[in-house]
Amino acid sequence: MKIRLENVNLNSNSGPNSFAQKLVKELEALGHSFVTNDYDRVLCFIEDHSNLPSKNLYQRLDGIYFNTDFNYNLQNSNILKTYQKAQVVIFHSKFSEKLVTS
Repeated sequence: MKIRLENVNLNSNSGPNSFAQKLVKELEALGHSFVTNDYDRVLCFIEDHSNLPSKNLYQRLDGIYFNTDFNYNLQNSNILKTYQKAQVVIFHSKFSEKLVTS
């Protein structure tokens, strides 16, 4: 399978990016490839910033903004847009799933 990564920086060791590095390594070992064009699936971490069509979009989501001291609806707007167009949502944890769906 050819996979396009979205909103991932494989040169960063932050939490989601570190996970992406490990995932890429394991999936490549299974014969999958990571491409920018002519892809079968898009694996988007948290939110999509591209204007690409949502062709088989999979969202990896670890949480949302919920601090009432800020405009959390605005902060979450693109995450929600990605969530609504994703064919599959992969939650980081049960806690993340409960936070997002509450």
